[in-house]
Amino acid sequence: MMDNLNEDMIERSVRCEDLDNRPKHISSHQPHVFTTKTSREFTSARSLSDALTGLDMSAAVKDPRRFNYVCKLLEVLITEKLRSLSGTAQRHLMNLLEEALNTVVKSQINTQTVRDLLDRLSVGLDESEYFHVGCTTLWKKHITTVRSLQNRLNSMPITERKQDGQPLFEDLPDDCLRLILFRFSDSQDIVNTGLTDESRISDLSHERLLWRQLCDHHFSNEQVAAVNKNNKIGNLEKMGTEDWKLLHHRLVKRYGKKDQYAEQLHICRNCNAIYWQHHGHPCLATDTDSKSAPVSPSMFLEVFTA
Repeated sequence: MMDNLNEDMIERSVRCEDLDNRPKHISSHQPHVFTTKTSREFTSARSLSDALTGLDMSAAVKDPRRFNYVCKLLEVLITEKLRSLSGTAQRHLMNLLEEALNTVVKSQINTQTVRDLLDRLSVGLDESEYFHVGCTTLWKKHITTVRSLQNRLNSMPITERKQDGQPLFEDLPDDCLRLILFRFSDSQDIVNTGLTDESRISDLSHERLLWRQLCDHHFSNEQVAAVNKNNKIGNLEKMGTEDWKLLHHRLVKRYGKKDQYAEQLHICRNCNAIYWQHHGHPCLATDTDSKSAPVSPSMFLEVFTA
């Protein structure tokens, strides 16, 4: 696990350990932004660029726990807000994509996530070449940068793990393998895992119970019943593995995947500060109980791009 963590993450972990033993009056940096102006000292983030800087998104994309959240944020930016982004916001977008690619090259995981982002951005830049905010020269520079990042990703060498005596994936017990497969965010990863030469893993990836649990976990009973009725797949109790795979595929196609994050942004109900849940924030209302609510990527962008 430590091999996959970048230096910034290790340094942050060490700092967090040191801060636990420091006196309480010594505070650490907590990335956060206020959505409303509260005083002369605490001003609100006035733009998306201010918010991305205040929340230290460059460091967040290097954190394995926050990587998926930042990538989802980039996806919404690319698909829904690209044309209306200012020049400064466009630079932040490109910088975050480059940081995400650096993280993927170093860890060699989440390659498909970054590949999809780059493909979406390439299409979006071409479609909006004559309908966008900002300088035309800067836009053309973005097109060149995206192509360079795509070439770098495509030429990324994949190094095989050395035989170091540590347990491999196929050495884990069946129950552990089931839990890992169940937590894959993309069902295609389960299918690809089942294509390995290890027959035990292939059998686990084709278990009927696994695909049924995926449908039950990510979708409501009403959604399952509606898709099953429209497509006439069959009786739920008598359906086999392939039927549940087909049902799951149709559910994802109709309703989309359920977003799950190890860590995400929260908003404080007392002082309207947006912050990373793990790091906390310097709440201005210290005499009240701490109350917060999760902030999805779409909600975050609605606040700073409205």
